[in-house]
Amino acid sequence: MTPEQVLAQPARILSQKQRENYFAKGYLLVENAVPSEWIQRLRSVTAEMVERSRERKKSDAMFDLEPGHTAEKPRLRRLSSPVEHHPVYWDFVVQSPIADIAADLVGPNVKFHHAKLNFKWAEGGEEVKWHQDIQFWPHTNYSPLTIGTFPAVMRVRCSTNIMSAANGSAVWPRGIWRKWSWTKPSI
Repeated sequence: MTPEQVLAQPARILSQKQRENYFAKGYLLVENAVPSEWIQRLRSVTAEMVERSRERKKSDAMFDLEPGHTAEKPRLRRLSSPVEHHPVYWDFVVQSPIADIAADLVGPNVKFHHAKLNFKWAEGGEEVKWHQDIQFWPHTNYSPLTIGTFPAVMRVRCSTNIMSAANGSAVWPRGIWRKWSWTKPSI
């Protein structure tokens, strides 16, 4: 769907101004979109997953461990495909406002592709360099989007600099930033 077609659909969660800002800037921050009950459930199940990781000595298909991970001081880099490892994560995908927010931005035919839970620990943690996720997704158009809820799940300070967005860098049809040049996606 084109931005005009999406904006012609009735909004489910977002205001029309928020949707217009998304198409103008290429990103959108929606504060307090996740109800506190969901945050508590996600924190609880995430703590449970950290506990389960204590018995791991090396990374596997479920847990990507940082160097220095021990049972005494667990250091997860990522929980891969959390929806496959605990039903609360899947419930969040289908019952929280997130799917409706996605529909407000891409149109009513929303399809969930995957999830991951990244960790950024106090006292260090591995840096993830600037990148755009869309180049790594299987797609034939530029409607996919990333919805990040990690600040809601873990207590985060602004100084942690967990995510940033370059104004206009993801706006179609101006282009996608790739290897220091602008390219226009083919339609």
